[in-house]
Amino acid sequence: MGTIRTFNLRTLEEVKASMIHIATTTAEAFGCKVEFEINDKYPPTVNHKTETEHVVRLAEKYFGSVKTEGLPMTAAEDFSYYL
Repeated sequence: MGTIRTFNLRTLEEVKASMIHIATTTAEAFGCKVEFEINDKYPPTVNHKTETEHVVRLAEKYFGSVKTEGLPMTAAEDFSYYL
């Protein structure tokens, strides 16, 4: 069990395809079969440029400088549904 986190849907599809391929071919090499299940629950969170710039301006106005080190990050993917 685990999670897959990406920054866009294209990469997500590529990662899923690669995982299935690796698991299947590894199992076949040992004379085994594998069952692979991926539950797509949340799409990647992608902040829209205009709205992001607006929030940054407000944050800087009211709270000072905004730090962006370490961004983008793969957290709060459930927020993608709010966007």
